[in-house]
Amino acid sequence: MKKIFIVLAVLFLLVPGVTFAATLKAENGNNSTNVAQSETVKNAYLAGNSVNFSGTALQDVVAAGNNMNITGSIGSSLMIAGNNITISGPVGQSVRAAGNNINMQNSIGSDLFAAGSTITLGQGVKVADDFDAAAAAIDIAGKIGGNANLTGAEINLNGEIDGNVLIKGAGKVTIGSGAVINGNLNYEATEPATISEGAKINGQTNFTKVESMVVTDKKMGIGVIAGIISLFSLGVILVTFLTIWFLVALMPKLARSLVENSLAKPTENMGLGFAYLVVTPIAAVFLLFTVVGIPLSLLVFGIYGVAVAIAKLIVPIIVGSLLFKWFGKTKSYRIDWLTILVGVVVAAIVGAIPLIGNLALALVFFMVFAQIINKTMDFVKSQK
Repeated sequence: MKKIFIVLAVLFLLVPGVTFAATLKAENGNNSTNVAQSETVKNAYLAGNSVNFSGTALQDVVAAGNNMNITGSIGSSLMIAGNNITISGPVGQSVRAAGNNINMQNSIGSDLFAAGSTITLGQGVKVADDFDAAAAAIDIAGKIGGNANLTGAEINLNGEIDGNVLIKGAGKVTIGSGAVINGNLNYEATEPATISEGAKINGQTNFTKVESMVVTDKKMGIGVIAGIISLFSLGVILVTFLTIWFLVALMPKLARSLVENSLAKPTENMGLGFAYLVVTPIAAVFLLFTVVGIPLSLLVFGIYGVAVAIAKLIVPIIVGSLLFKWFGKTKSYRIDWLTILVGVVVAAIVGAIPLIGNLALALVFFMVFAQIINKTMDFVKSQK
């Protein structure tokens, strides 16, 4: 019996919310979540109406909320989502930001990806690698060490780009007197760019006229974002994404094993998973009618509930990994933040399709559930 309790403990460790070398802070309502200047953390996972990070993170920071203010130093990567985002502290590696207003005011050690309504790259900011952005209005006054790939209605470029600049679907493009483009400028817009006399474009300039822009103005940009939020419930998607991402970061080998083994024999796992899902609670109920079996029955119900919760979290990972393998034509299954995010969004869309969508996700769920139960039984056998 003691060994079986170990199994339950192991399963509970798989549930996000257990922290290892990480700081988790979350506040409800109008409360703020703060990491003080005097605090040093390894990894931080933050959520609240207002998030203020002025401490030091040795590795990653993941944050979500309404008003986001990052003034502290981040050693590795920053992943952030919110309404108003200001990043004035240095980030050692990459930044992934999604929000309404995004304001960058310090150096980034690797690449920057941003999506929102307005995106500002302040003067003195240096992005070491590529800058990928999509917004209604993009204003660049800093330096970009790689390429700049931009999509937006109004694009104002007044900084230095070491690589190429690619602009798609723009309404108005302005190249200011302080702009320096060491590579090529390729842009699609409804009209030719306004290029100041002091601007330097060392490569070729190619203009392609388009009839309409991707986002016509700031109001439409906000409307598009609001539509996405209302359609897919951005808050739920974000929480789900962060939870799954944390699970993968906590136990990457287990997550990969569940994905690969589930897809190794999909049909067999679907049937086995369905059988486990139906038979397990029935067996637990029968155990309740025996005195000796009551503790075991409660244990089985506990394992069953945790297994269901974990299987639901693995489903979006499988969806994202499959999509990247199919379209990317890779031999192995890719599991990272991007595949998880894509998987969560696609699963939300598929789940909104009546009957067919839920059935498709259920089949994937059965595959994962079978593997979780199999691993649990293998663990029990190994303890004998």
